[in-house]
Amino acid sequence: MKTDVKKLKYITEPIFDDIKLFEKEFRKAFVQKYV
Repeated sequence: MKTDVKKLKYITEPIFDDIKLFEKEFRKAFVQKYV
């Protein structure tokens, strides 16, 4: 059970990092477009 959680975290963490990075870039582009 513990290894499953570790594996899941190992898989999901890079995805969350990608989402955060995408969100940051999206916000930057959005601000540049409308300011």
